Amino acid sequence: MKVNLAVAVKDIEGNEIPNERGEQMLLSKLVGNALFTAEDKEDPIRVYELAKKIYYSEGEIEMTKSDADLIKEKVKAKGFTVLILAPLYEALSEK
Repeated sequence: MKVNLAVAVKDIEGNEIPNERGEQMLLSKLVGNALFTAEDKEDPIRVYELAKKIYYSEGEIEMTKSDADLIKEKVKAKGFTVLILAPLYEALSEK
């Protein structure tokens, strides 16, 4: 499936949330960083490769349902709020 995580993170009113430098905060950067710091003893190389792919993405990327499920699991474990999880889950849902 194709997904685009290089989208701005928005608050509940739909306003873009800037990062600490005042730049557009992208879902791909948050998810990539979450994966870079995720614990995975079974397949750390897979998680690392997914993290790079997502972090550096600038548009749609191809991934499997298995990849999407792994991403959801690892990012959810980081304790993000629904403002991050909801757009992520929507983007990773099969269309």
